[in-house]
Amino acid sequence: MFENIPGGSRWRYVWGSTLTFTIFVQFVTGVFLWMGYSASSGDAW
Repeated sequence: MFENIPGGSRWRYVWGSTLTFTIFVQFVTGVFLWMGYSASSGDAW
């Protein structure tokens, strides 16, 4: 975490972590949506 990056810190080093976090959030919210999904017309709002 405190390792020096050659050439200094840059915005381009952030995108890998951002992409990983975004995919993780989409996976978690997708699992919750999948668990609560009901295809029945009687259970629809």
